[in-house]
Amino acid sequence: MRSRLATIFAAVALTALIAGCSSDDEGASTDTTVAESTDTTRPEPESTVVEVTPAPIAADVDTASNPLGEILVDAEGMTLYFLLTDTAGASTCVDSCAQAWPPLVVTSVSVGGTLNASDFSLVARPDGTQQLAVGGRPLYRFAGDTKAGETAGQGLNSVWYVAGANGQPVDDAATGD
Repeated sequence: MRSRLATIFAAVALTALIAGCSSDDEGASTDTTVAESTDTTRPEPESTVVEVTPAPIAADVDTASNPLGEILVDAEGMTLYFLLTDTAGASTCVDSCAQAWPPLVVTSVSVGGTLNASDFSLVARPDGTQQLAVGGRPLYRFAGDTKAGETAGQGLNSVWYVAGANGQPVDDAATGD
């Protein structure tokens, strides 16, 4: 697993280096959705709001044993979640929601263990990035999870649930919690 993580981090670093050295202005910024203006006749605003979106990555998704059962995790072992109000193939968590629940924005995916790659897909987000989905349901991380294996977002507002290894939301009732 360490060699897999090292490979992922190296690929992300190389991608960032190439993007930073590129002379192509189109898409040069991978971490914001604010485009630079070429109009020099207007004064700069006194304050600027910048919407930060996660940089796309090549994601590894695997399973982990947890008190909730077998769950989906990212390459760092961070728990992945579903938003029950999302419709199949569409992500509705944007702006402040996406800050608390960062979408798993990816360029490609590899799956581990007993997972079937054909269960995963990419769905277009409103900002044009691609979010990883399983069974058509977009996947998110939770900003309140600070280390691998945490599931602090489980059941929040009765709409956020851990993504089970079977591609279904984990039900707390099944664990007796």
